[in-house]
Amino acid sequence: MSAPVQACPADNSQSRELILVGSSHKTAPLDTLESLSFPPEEVEALLPGLKNDLGLEEVLFLSTCNRTEVYAVS
Repeated sequence: MSAPVQACPADNSQSRELILVGSSHKTAPLDTLESLSFPPEEVEALLPGLKNDLGLEEVLFLSTCNRTEVYAVS
């Protein structure tokens, strides 16, 4: 699932996109969700590279027992 949304920056000088990519127990089988699960220390190591490699301003990784989502601002 992906849903780019135009965000309203405080200074209105440039537009930004809010990006959501995720999967849940409603959209994927359990084995797929398990493969998308990351321990906290791996997430800490993953986020800076994801942010820099993709040129993102902000990245948030959310993982629970029944969903995994990545929110980003570009």
